[in-house]
Amino acid sequence: MFSCCSGVFSAGVLHRAMFFRANVAKLIKVARHPLHVRLKIAKRYQKKFGVPLCFSFEQKLKGSFKTLIQCLFSCQFDVQADFIANALKHQHIFELIIFILMMDDVQGVKGQLNVRYDIQLEIVIKRLSNKPWAQLLARWRENTVQVSVEQLHSAFKHKNERTLVQIYSGIGYENYKNICDQYAAKYKETVESRIRKKFMNRDQECFLLCHYILYDKNNCIYTCVINALQKKNDRVTILLSTVYAENIKQQLEVDHIAHILRDIISNTSDYYQLLLCEVWNTIQ
Repeated sequence: MFSCCSGVFSAGVLHRAMFFRANVAKLIKVARHPLHVRLKIAKRYQKKFGVPLCFSFEQKLKGSFKTLIQCLFSCQFDVQADFIANALKHQHIFELIIFILMMDDVQGVKGQLNVRYDIQLEIVIKRLSNKPWAQLLARWRENTVQVSVEQLHSAFKHKNERTLVQIYSGIGYENYKNICDQYAAKYKETVESRIRKKFMNRDQECFLLCHYILYDKNNCIYTCVINALQKKNDRVTILLSTVYAENIKQQLEVDHIAHILRDIISNTSDYYQLLLCEVWNTIQ
């Protein structure tokens, strides 16, 4: 447990550390705290020094280290909204797909997109494309649907894209995993293989990622982090590490965490590397 006094102390540590490069290690130490404590520290920093903590980070730090530590001390809705807005602005469609499909509280993130950027997500995505991938993103978690294995099979068999969008945008995680297992047993073919046959290019990419998330989200996050590290995509690495690492790293296999840490060391450097290792390390 951390007391209010620890929040004041940590705010002072952060303020002093940003003025001296030798003290960046102290920034990393403070960033080890759980999210609710980091947010309390950020609030007390602004009260004590009169400026938002992330503004001070912006002025004193740089590069991916700056972005990562800013995200660690920010509300997760704000972080997700910022990354989605940036992906929309620069037409980074692959990142947009990941950022939207990974959202847990869709309405919370959409609310921040509206407040911070005046973005109505569904409208903006529909302007990008009318392809199935865009329809899926626009309707993601809009409604909850109950689906049978026969309904999913029929949608694939008759190439009914509208029904597939409806199914994948609203089906529950547990329902979907059960249906996939039943589908393979009944039709002697995996749902993944059906998606690969049904869709091509961006549609296939989007529906496959959706499939992986619905079937096993923690494992999908692990895979996406590894891919992002190896491709040096810091935006994907930072968002997934900021929003999800704290909640899932204790649930992942030890070998998976070791793999992530090895890839962090192989593909990043300097303080960014040290901070990422702290984020994913299960030993505190």
